[in-house]
Amino acid sequence: MFNKNIPLLFTLALVVFFNFKLMAQDYAISGKIIDSTMRPKEYLYLNLLNSDASFYTAAVTDSLGQFNIQAPENLYIITIEQYGKTLLYRNVELRHNLNLGEIIIEEDNTQLDEINISIKKKIIERKVDRIVFNVEHSITSSSGDGMDILRQSPSIRVSDEKISIIGKNEIKIMVNNRLIPLSGNDLINYLKSIRAEDIAKVEIITTPPANFEAEGNSGLVNIILKSIPSDTGFNGRIHSSFTQSKYPSGTLGVSLNHTNKKIQILSALTIGDGITGPTLRNSFYYPDETWKTQSNRKDYYKYLSGRFGLDYKMSTNTNIGFQYLINLSEWDIDANETTFIQNKIKNSQLKTISNSDSKANSHSFNANFKHNFDSLGKELIIDLDYLNYKNDWNRNFTTLQENSSTGQNDISDLSIAVYSGKVHLSFPFSFGTLETGGKVSFATNDSYTILYPNTNNTSLSFERNDFVFKENIQAIYTNFNKSIGERIELKVGLRIENTHTSFLTKETNNTNKNNYIKLFPTLYLTYKLNENHNQVLALNYSRRIGRPNYIQLNPFRWYSNPFVYTEGNPSLQPSFTDNIELSHTFGNLISSFYFSRIKAGFGQVTITPTDTQIQHTRSENYYNSTQVGLSESFSFNPFSFWQSYNQGFVYYSKSKATIQGINPEQNGFGAYLSTDNTFSLNAQKTIALALNYWYQLPESYGLASTNGYGQFDIGFSMKVLKEQLTITGNVTDIFGTNRPKSTSYSNNIKQIYNNYFDSQYFRIGVSYNFGKNKIKDLSRETSNTEERSRTTI
Repeated sequence: MFNKNIPLLFTLALVVFFNFKLMAQDYAISGKIIDSTMRPKEYLYLNLLNSDASFYTAAVTDSLGQFNIQAPENLYIITIEQYGKTLLYRNVELRHNLNLGEIIIEEDNTQLDEINISIKKKIIERKVDRIVFNVEHSITSSSGDGMDILRQSPSIRVSDEKISIIGKNEIKIMVNNRLIPLSGNDLINYLKSIRAEDIAKVEIITTPPANFEAEGNSGLVNIILKSIPSDTGFNGRIHSSFTQSKYPSGTLGVSLNHTNKKIQILSALTIGDGITGPTLRNSFYYPDETWKTQSNRKDYYKYLSGRFGLDYKMSTNTNIGFQYLINLSEWDIDANETTFIQNKIKNSQLKTISNSDSKANSHSFNANFKHNFDSLGKELIIDLDYLNYKNDWNRNFTTLQENSSTGQNDISDLSIAVYSGKVHLSFPFSFGTLETGGKVSFATNDSYTILYPNTNNTSLSFERNDFVFKENIQAIYTNFNKSIGERIELKVGLRIENTHTSFLTKETNNTNKNNYIKLFPTLYLTYKLNENHNQVLALNYSRRIGRPNYIQLNPFRWYSNPFVYTEGNPSLQPSFTDNIELSHTFGNLISSFYFSRIKAGFGQVTITPTDTQIQHTRSENYYNSTQVGLSESFSFNPFSFWQSYNQGFVYYSKSKATIQGINPEQNGFGAYLSTDNTFSLNAQKTIALALNYWYQLPESYGLASTNGYGQFDIGFSMKVLKEQLTITGNVTDIFGTNRPKSTSYSNNIKQIYNNYFDSQYFRIGVSYNFGKNKIKDLSRETSNTEERSRTTI
């Protein structure tokens, strides 16, 4: 293991060396932007580009119209934008601290029709409250699905198909700023239906502002799909990929777009077909015997994923848009499971053969309206959304033990419908900026499950479970942002959520209701430590909630074999988390200290009684937890051909059980390191190589401990035919070291889980762009203006 990591440790050593070398070479570009009446221009977006027009960094003007950008000595291009309009384009030569003075921006600035700019963003950017992973510029993420992208996203851990932030708890997933109300396998399958080719970026938001959902104990992951291209005219893209892991898989897709002065149309369709081969292992050490189980699976899948978008520019200041997403998938899972039972008297074994097939489909509709009242940032945004998700599931298994057999056939139908509406208003004043709005959502889950057990091929009486879960949330929020002098920025927010849930089990006619109103404050405070503004101290606070999902509330039992079953808990309560983060920014180096406290944490707990070998997993509010940690992130360009982003985490977790029968307390340290590097191999930057590595050191997480594991990826990209044809290749988990193993205790019975989800693979992809690809109209309003405005607080 150590020998395999020598070149990677060498890369980390180079990163540290250039860290100290480059920090001393940064200079400041500063200035103030005003209009013709001498009023400061707030929230203008500044791009600092390298001389070849590749993206270097960005900034946003504060309430005084001032900006400050740090960069090493070089030739650069500065562009200034507001609401997608390019207001200024200027070449600068940076040899020392440079003050551009007052820059006057006229309201009727002439369009730059003939300038052809191709801005190449950094792959990973660190902002005030989030990390942004620009997927469309990543070589190793050029194909695959949403789960593949999350596995490669910075600060994100995908372990045993669970998604969390390094050193913290699980998080909630959003797509285009809309919370996805799915969990477990349903969420995993939904994310697998999203194609990497359709994803523009992933935002890892550790301290979401009040206008975001309060759900997600450790924050939110926001997947932003690609917007309608700004190219005037018709264009499109054809793409295909082949993946070889344990088994092969492939994808084929096409996207077609058209834009004119009034209408923008986007359409995309992708189909995929393949097989994966995960292996699941667990061991239970009872007082008198040991049970060791291995399940070898062969997961067949195929899917269709499509998008259609339409934006209509009603006037200069008013846009209306519509979007429809469809995802259809089929899964057929064959599993061969063997359990070896060892004791002092004799050894025996259980063999379970199972087949599961499911057909899932989701349809998502969005209608949006945006109106800018003036050029100062006063705006109104309205969103209406509808999500419909269905999954028909059928599983049958047979367990052979000596001279007997036990089997069961499970049939399940899951149907989820979510209606939501949101209104957002922004009011910039001379004394600060006020944002306010509200959201209402109605979710219904109407589902049933039927179990048909049998013994020695003799059918027994069946069991049926019908349940209806309803959730209604009304929320209002406000944010206020103010500059205090030239160095202090303050943003405070408050979100109030009124939640009503009900869970009806039709067979028993039992209804569980839970109604509560909670406050979720947020605070952001930044202080610029020097006049050059290249050192910033920031303090963030947020309160979050974790709500149980429909599976965790359903009391019905799901059997894997006669000795293993899982059930929910209708009495489950939400958990609450307080997050505090103190960070220091010095150029491209960001150091953060964070504190997180979880109350009434919930999840699945496996109870193993000492007098029987039944493995009973139940959802419980079973722990309180405190986590403290230190993170370091540093991005830099040691040479013009090398772009590097590096992270390190060290954290301590202390968890105490609040129920009997499990490990009463678990304390310990953990650490995580990662480095993502992209190298341009020619002067035109059309050939590139990516080397990425991360390693998770042993840690204590919740009431379990986990061994060390890591992953090394290599990617390659080449653009030919005037950059219209792109060929990519990548190898993921080259050494096969992404194999986490966790250990926990129940009634002093040791439990070990060691699952491998077929993460080692080779993938090659080809895409061809056709039609009009040059950006000629830089004055048009883009659909990602809202995301750009969040680069500062």
